[in-house]
Amino acid sequence: GFEVNLKGVGEGVYKAIKHLWACNGDVLSWHYCGTISTISYIAKKGKQDLVGKIAHAQTWLNRYYRSNFEDNLKQECLELLQKGHLKNTAVGINAKVEEELLKRESEFTSNTRMPNVHVVSWNVSSYKFYDDSLKIDRLFELEDPQYEPDILVVGLQEILEIKTPKLIMKGDELEASWIKVFESYLQKRFGSPYVMMRNKRMVGLFTILFVKVTYQDDVKELDIKKIKTSVQANIGKEGALLLRFKYRDSSFAFLNTQMKPVKKADDKVMQFNDLEHKIESKLMLSLYTFDNCVLFGDFNVRTQATQEMAAKLKKEGVASYPEFDQLNMIKDKSVWLSEFREGEINFAPTFKYVIKSDQYDDNEMNCCPSWSDRILIYGRNAVIKEYNRKEIKISDHRPVYAIFDV
Repeated sequence: GFEVNLKGVGEGVYKAIKHLWACNGDVLSWHYCGTISTISYIAKKGKQDLVGKIAHAQTWLNRYYRSNFEDNLKQECLELLQKGHLKNTAVGINAKVEEELLKRESEFTSNTRMPNVHVVSWNVSSYKFYDDSLKIDRLFELEDPQYEPDILVVGLQEILEIKTPKLIMKGDELEASWIKVFESYLQKRFGSPYVMMRNKRMVGLFTILFVKVTYQDDVKELDIKKIKTSVQANIGKEGALLLRFKYRDSSFAFLNTQMKPVKKADDKVMQFNDLEHKIESKLMLSLYTFDNCVLFGDFNVRTQATQEMAAKLKKEGVASYPEFDQLNMIKDKSVWLSEFREGEINFAPTFKYVIKSDQYDDNEMNCCPSWSDRILIYGRNAVIKEYNRKEIKISDHRPVYAIFDV
């Protein structure tokens, strides 16, 4: 605000200055959000009458439409022009500079030993801790018995499901129980000590980061963000947790997510695209700015197979129908997903089981066994070493894990 001494200044001059000030505000507002200012009418008229209220509502609606339906397209065009867009990686002067830099990378960088990374994804179906008897030994029975993860990221889904307000209070207790299970097992299973560096929960989603003590000083800029994709996120059915950090000079992102099931493959594409836009609006950056990114969780993808194939899957649990897997059907339809890689699936569908059983659930109408739980990796130098499921039967899902070197 400002004050004007009217002594010696004519009323007409004062009004002209006010009008000029309001018009300047409108110009700035046009540059910022594409509409005139919402308060310039008051500055020009001195009060807000009925016409002013209508103009204010019209401006607000105009802003709402632009921000939700036009701004994303404009931003994408700017990124294309500036080479900040995935589709434009091979165009422009910046792309040429990056190409030449990569050719001479060895002259300016030193390759110290990078950590091996172990990611676990597990929908635990609101498992209730009645005692301390839960065993997760099988989760770490790996091909190499001498293997020890340097960085372990555990992503759980549905650690609780909100049905009554009282259950919200139990979330902290469940967090502590799951942390205790993993901490005690890591101490017993591996010779090297581990430290839990960060954890965060969003209703039923829960992410935990463990790092070997010898590497903890190399991990910095740690952060976990909650990404709410819809109102379903408030009751533990949807959403994501984005863990990010730097290990020395390499950046990592781990996105633990849960999605709702949809019948059409195109609707699943929309879910992934919506998640990408939510992340970009939350962080103001793309996941492709990270050197390594892991997208994992309960994607709730379905197997769109015939009844005969569904019966065979329930009986034999085979992994021979990738063409009917919803995720494989949509990878080429999503620019975002197309850059992620997945290990070869040589394991049976992970969902939907009868809890504490090896049998698929026959009571679920139209529910064909599916590879609902997945781990996808993006990274120029990431090498997937193992990708499999584990036989722990406390849930209607089987946990999956991936090990990769960078």
